[in-house]
Amino acid sequence: MKFLIFQLFLKNVLLLVIFIISNTIDAQQTIKGKIIDSENKIPLSEVILINTQSNDSVATTINGTFEIIPGIYQLKKTGYNKKTIEIKDSKYVIIQLHIKPSELNEVIINTNHIPLKLKNSVTTISILSAKEIERSNTINIAPLLNRVPGVFMQSGVLNTNRITIRGIGARNLFGTAKIRAYFQDIPLTTGNGETTIEDFELISISRFEIIKGAASSIYGAGLGGTINLTPQNSYLNQTKLSSEVSIGSFGLLKSLINFNYGTSKNSFKTIYSNTKSDGYRNNNEYNRQTITFNSNHFLGEKNELSFLASYVDLKAFIPSSLNEDTYINNPTAAAFTWQQAQGFEDSQRGIFGLSWRYQYNSKIKHITSVFTSFRDGYEPRPFNILDENTFAVGIRSRLIGNSKLFNKNLSWTLGGEYFRDRYISKTFENLYQNFPIGNGSVKGNQLSNFKEKRTYYNFFAETNIDLTEKTTLSIGLNFNQTSYNLDDRFEATILITDRNPKNWV
Repeated sequence: MKFLIFQLFLKNVLLLVIFIISNTIDAQQTIKGKIIDSENKIPLSEVILINTQSNDSVATTINGTFEIIPGIYQLKKTGYNKKTIEIKDSKYVIIQLHIKPSELNEVIINTNHIPLKLKNSVTTISILSAKEIERSNTINIAPLLNRVPGVFMQSGVLNTNRITIRGIGARNLFGTAKIRAYFQDIPLTTGNGETTIEDFELISISRFEIIKGAASSIYGAGLGGTINLTPQNSYLNQTKLSSEVSIGSFGLLKSLINFNYGTSKNSFKTIYSNTKSDGYRNNNEYNRQTITFNSNHFLGEKNELSFLASYVDLKAFIPSSLNEDTYINNPTAAAFTWQQAQGFEDSQRGIFGLSWRYQYNSKIKHITSVFTSFRDGYEPRPFNILDENTFAVGIRSRLIGNSKLFNKNLSWTLGGEYFRDRYISKTFENLYQNFPIGNGSVKGNQLSNFKEKRTYYNFFAETNIDLTEKTTLSIGLNFNQTSYNLDDRFEATILITDRNPKNWV
């Protein structure tokens, strides 16, 4: 009797052990992961994962997540290139898909912070993909942007440009105004509304998303529109080093080094470029060095970190404009006074940003970016010499969610942006006329000294409601304000030669 009881007990224990081991094996064989856009890291929903051995398939959720067993899978999504990958035993897997340029209408965009297909956007948005950038002239950004309907970029020389969107910004003579720009959440628009994007290395940019008109409440008062630059993201599970050299007319020489290192959860990309040109005209030399660093870190199912740094060192001479007679008979000439002063622009510019993404649950996520930027500029002109410095810090944070309203899909975003920049400008006499021809600009007495503090904040909310399969209602609210504090720090020296106060001015 005791032997039977012991035998029954042993059998139950054995069954329990087998049950625990089988559950453990099953648990180990279940893999969770996420599929994202390789350019802007947006989670991709409705990606089909097909097991090539069993033909079983699953689709990613609205947050791009999936749960499968190990095996070889084929990944399919309209607008993206197919991908076959072996998914092995792992706690959490991140997979990147590359867009298919021929189907841009199906590509997921993030311009309004609410991810949606381009063809479903309620605003007028144009996309320039990485393939289009690579096929373009990577020396000058103007021919690339001029392919976009409604966008016109005028270029005097490589460092002197003006962008207009549907005519907005045409009244600004020598730069871009009334158009906002962002480089992965970092504002490229200064506190006084000026925007500069032409100094960035084109190869370091993977995508342009251009909003035409003030159709989005998220970016504040950009009457002409908003240009979003997406940097070249680093690729996971890939180590690659490449270089290229370009040679062209008028002494053009461009060298580029591109390095990528990626593991299953972390990736790093560094791009260095050096562009030199003698230019077509006199006083037209150009020398620019850039370095762009970008890293992505997937810390788990809910946390992601990314870091972006960009530095540009530029020295470019300015030939300025010509009258009609000189343009017809001697188009290579520089403007006489600019030639004598050997006018140029010498600047160093850097931006740094850290972004954190947190997924609270399947319906709400939080994205916060902190950033800083600076620019040191020195520009001798025939009429004076400008010495300027700009330094800015800021934060941009937003909540993004999706839910149901009266059984209709409802997507929304709520957030704000704040930055403050300090601008110091000094001007000096240019005494080039007092020296022999060929000497160039010479700094003289100080003419002005200003310190300006500029503060900008923007609060926004926007929601999209899918009323029907073909109709989407978008509602947005925005409140923004810019304030200035100008301090004139110039100390004028008054020389009095007449002792009669009545004659003093």
